[in-house]
Amino acid sequence: MEIDSDKLQSRVKVLQTTPKEQGIDLTAADVIVAAGRGIKNKKDLALVKELAGLMHAQFAGTRPLVEAGWVDPRQQIGLSGRTVSPKLIITVGISGSVQFVAGMKGRQLSSRLITIKNAGIFNVAHFAIMATCMKSCPG
Repeated sequence: MEIDSDKLQSRVKVLQTTPKEQGIDLTAADVIVAAGRGIKNKKDLALVKELAGLMHAQFAGTRPLVEAGWVDPRQQIGLSGRTVSPKLIITVGISGSVQFVAGMKGRQLSSRLITIKNAGIFNVAHFAIMATCMKSCPG
């Protein structure tokens, strides 16, 4: 059976194209600084973002900060966010929920700055610093 080649040609005409906005790619980041629920206000969040900038790291956050509208959803690590495997991840104010930890299974080295004694994040951190880093943090 032969098919007429004219019938194989598309009749779709492209009228316009719009380039897709370059997004945030946490999956390719070597260093990530992530903030969690322990960050109580936007002023303190700005300090975490500044730290990320000084380290030439990608900034990321947890679901509660995304839901609060403080963090772009493309910057979320966890089951409902991105899975990352950076060489170093520094977390600030993250207790270590199962959902968050599942999003960073491939990390090579992880460090935590937290204020909660017996937090689950201690079970997955290579090293941790327990400290009150900001006046608004509990501790």
